[in-house]
Amino acid sequence: MKNIIRNFIREPLVHFLLLGAFIYLFYSLNAVDKNAPVQNQKQEISLGKNEINELKRSYASEFHQKPDASILSALIKKALEKKILLQEAYGLELYKNDTKIDNILLKKMHFILNSTASQTQPDESELKAYYTQHIKDYSQRKNISFYLIHFDSLSKKAQKDFYELLQKSSNFSAYKEIKKQTKEQIRSRFGNYFTTTIFQAKKEKWLPALPSKKGLEFVYLVDYDTLEPYPFEEVQERVLQDFQTQRRAKSRQKTLKQMQNSYAIRVQK
Repeated sequence: MKNIIRNFIREPLVHFLLLGAFIYLFYSLNAVDKNAPVQNQKQEISLGKNEINELKRSYASEFHQKPDASILSALIKKALEKKILLQEAYGLELYKNDTKIDNILLKKMHFILNSTASQTQPDESELKAYYTQHIKDYSQRKNISFYLIHFDSLSKKAQKDFYELLQKSSNFSAYKEIKKQTKEQIRSRFGNYFTTTIFQAKKEKWLPALPSKKGLEFVYLVDYDTLEPYPFEEVQERVLQDFQTQRRAKSRQKTLKQMQNSYAIRVQK
């Protein structure tokens, strides 16, 4: 009888069932009451007028101009995201044994966000499906149109900061739009590196700062006419990189959204 019990306990299935029961019990004991008022479940994250004025001041100091409405909105989004990530970091007690707390915790939280995506390699069928769905991104192009933001020069930090703000900006009315330009026209105006980069860029995404004949350019590719697509075998590495980048971005955004939904956000304007 003892041998039977001993063998039973050693079975992997028994271990699995016991672990499942433990997890179920843990979450049952720690579950949030669904009938509780929402205001008792959410912690408020606020941004006061003084904080917003400081955002404006810091931006004007760094970029030598006042933020327009779109950039101000992006600054507010970034500040709220920072507060949420810091609150989550404190909740996870990541601050223990650290110095320069805010910057270190933000780096840790961004690392956690960027690590949530699956690192498994897609198979060829997944890549070919992605290639087919985004075939315009892997076709020869002509007559492209794009938004452009020009700076004579910016520090590396300012380039990074402004690029992050653009990711949260959705109003393009204040930006210069360049329509239906050929590769030759763009090359003569901005140079070879700039031209090669935007003719391979993905549509409807801001690019990091690009050096050109005139200085630094931030570009948002609006649209383009296409010629023949490149064969899958020629662009397979690009397809893989784009596929993984998109998957990481979606996973990061989903996780951040789940964090944001745990807070009651208030902005004073």
